[in-house]
Amino acid sequence: MFDDTHQSRVDTSLEGNPTAGRVKDIDLKFVFRRNNTGDRDRDGNPLIYAFKGMNSYKIVPMYRKMFLTRAKLIVEGMKDDLKPDYVMPVPSSNGFGEEFGRFVSDWIEVPFLQPSFLSKKTIQDILDEEEQKKRKISNKRTRRKYNSQMATWKGMEAGRHVSMKELDKKIRPFFNPLTVSGAMPNIAGKNILVTDDLMSSGTSIWSAAELVRGGGAVVDTSVCFLSGL
Repeated sequence: MFDDTHQSRVDTSLEGNPTAGRVKDIDLKFVFRRNNTGDRDRDGNPLIYAFKGMNSYKIVPMYRKMFLTRAKLIVEGMKDDLKPDYVMPVPSSNGFGEEFGRFVSDWIEVPFLQPSFLSKKTIQDILDEEEQKKRKISNKRTRRKYNSQMATWKGMEAGRHVSMKELDKKIRPFFNPLTVSGAMPNIAGKNILVTDDLMSSGTSIWSAAELVRGGGAVVDTSVCFLSGL
């Protein structure tokens, strides 16, 4: 529910947003800031679940419109700091990722770039890559998490797409979840603003950025609907 009387889990106020962060050499701007008030086990994700229609969460149209109206005001406030040639969302199997990318594209008046030339890797893709790398992990706790994830993936459907949000944050940086799966558009020399629905570790943002950089594009900024914690 959208409620200006409290800011539990997600700060939707104009006074508290936008906020900023960084992933490697990419500046991050967050429309709404997640916080540690309320139920920490869910850290604000129910809002994203509701927008995506996942895990039995739903949001009624009235409240959805209220969130997006507030988001529009915050994005418009960023406009002078954002000078890309295109806006491109991180590829997602859920429609809200693209919806948010188009939302940003519309309100900063920059063309939208459909990321149809990128796709998520499958579990089998990752398993094959890791088998070739023969990764050595010195930290025992991290190694246990990594080995546990490998065992989990081996027991799952090989063709299922990998979701970084399902992985422990300690091991996400080991994996590049995206790949080029189609003809790269002519983006050489263009500045691409990457968008994502939720900032967690930044792995997906970084992966998308690196792939379009491989096509000669510049990526120095990303805008996320919800911040990290």
